Amino acid sequence: MSISIVIPTYNGERFVEATIVSALNQTRPADEIVISDDNSTDCTLAICEKYKDRLKIFKNPNGPSGFVNGWNNAIAHARCEYISILHQDDLLAPTFLEEMEKAIVRNPDVRHLFAPCCYIDENGEGLSTPDYCDGTVRRYDGTEYSDAYRMVGTPHVHRCPGVITHRSIFDKCKYRAVAGHIADDDFFYRVGQYTDVIGIMKPLASYRIHRYSETGHLDAKNLVKRLLHDYHFQVRVMDNNTCLSRDTKRYFKYWYRKNCIRLFVWGLKDLDVPSMILALRNLMDFTTIVSLLRKARGIAIRTLTSSRPSLPLPNVAFVFAPHPDDEVFGCCGLMQRMLARGKQVELFVMTGGGKSHSTCCDIEEADLIAHRCQLTRKAAAIVGLGEEHVHFLDYPDEGICMGHPETEVLTTMLTEMLATIPNDAGIFIPHQSGEGWSDHAETFRIVANVTQAIQTHKKLNIYEYCVWFWFYNYWKIDWNHAFTLKMTKDEHSTKLHAIDAYMEPKAPCGKPWVGVLPTVFAWANRWKKELYFEWHPKGQTVPSHCHGK
Repeated sequence: MSISIVIPTYNGERFVEATIVSALNQTRPADEIVISDDNSTDCTLAICEKYKDRLKIFKNPNGPSGFVNGWNNAIAHARCEYISILHQDDLLAPTFLEEMEKAIVRNPDVRHLFAPCCYIDENGEGLSTPDYCDGTVRRYDGTEYSDAYRMVGTPHVHRCPGVITHRSIFDKCKYRAVAGHIADDDFFYRVGQYTDVIGIMKPLASYRIHRYSETGHLDAKNLVKRLLHDYHFQVRVMDNNTCLSRDTKRYFKYWYRKNCIRLFVWGLKDLDVPSMILALRNLMDFTTIVSLLRKARGIAIRTLTSSRPSLPLPNVAFVFAPHPDDEVFGCCGLMQRMLARGKQVELFVMTGGGKSHSTCCDIEEADLIAHRCQLTRKAAAIVGLGEEHVHFLDYPDEGICMGHPETEVLTTMLTEMLATIPNDAGIFIPHQSGEGWSDHAETFRIVANVTQAIQTHKKLNIYEYCVWFWFYNYWKIDWNHAFTLKMTKDEHSTKLHAIDAYMEPKAPCGKPWVGVLPTVFAWANRWKKELYFEWHPKGQTVPSHCHGK
């Protein structure tokens, strides 16, 4: 095992010598100590040169490149298996590498380890020591680590000194300059996606708080501006991180809003109109406004449904889902109640949902379809629907059209099935106008046209169900033909279980197999009622919407 200590430097003459000495005085010597200077203009390099026989010194004549780029440049110079970044003003305890090596030997599969820090002032005097340092060695999975990083300690369970990371992790998870002053936090919140984490609960490093640091020289208002930008970035990208808990996401939103309010107060105090405008613009972020409006619309529609009658149960239900999961979001309560009363339910899944990761990763579409269809079988079993009643029609995702060969197969299958059942079968198809996606609109069109032809000799009831209807801003609603199905407590619990069966399993990229669904969408479709509209055909052919998504 080999270990590098890398020290990124830029105008660090006040503290860099003490930092170097702490790296040199390890009881388990580092295999290399790398200085990566970002074109300092003070005596930093001269101080480093005093130790040149024991250091590797690299200079960036094009600097300064910014502190985060400085970290990445320093990492790029390291040649060992494990890398520990030591900032030019911080210190390592003499036994830091010795303790880390012991933990690595005991946990060879772990690629990221940390120890908490003491806090010292610019004179090296102690300010505080963590009270949770009990000497234990703890192993965390990704979510446990990100939660511990956020919750334990002041302000975090550890800081950048006192961390050691396998170089393979940096190939997948670099420090991001766009994350700004919390780029180290950003890295630690993401690293758990790639490895479990070991924490050695001993104060094996010292974090120096002083007026010359990257944040210490900023006045309060400008620091708030920086942090506002940084937390806004975290809010924008947090759904891409598979190991963040809901509480950690709320934490990002809290600090984003708090810094908006702080900046507005500072601007008001200083009569700084640009700062006030910046704060208000962020506080009323467009995506936040749209999300709030969508949620308000959902609440309004829920209120309007309170006077609508209950959905009459048909003798047999034929449910058509454009993609795997639509049947659970839109009709799970219906299917449960039908099955509980001994009635027949047939589920038709139009596509395999093979495009759900088309802009995300390189998962083969056939593998994606196979996994999503397996999730459909699992969800159907939760609802109580046997596999013999689940039919996969194999339309291409984003390609449901009347002219597709599967439409002829569907027509034949429906005709044969409906010929053998009693009258008053129920056909359940996505809402014709409020769903937003062409596959949903085309499913409505194809099935509506097929069933109209059959209705000459069989009485059928056609109902539109709601999935993306709750998400899109569609208000032309036919309340005269609206029905609701209010689920019992057990039915609602089963529906949530079936939804989770789709949304919780993760693809190799770390995102759900069904893709990342909007928060408002998920909230709306977890309601304890389902909304249906009875469709009354007037003899016309339903127009096509076949043009992709």
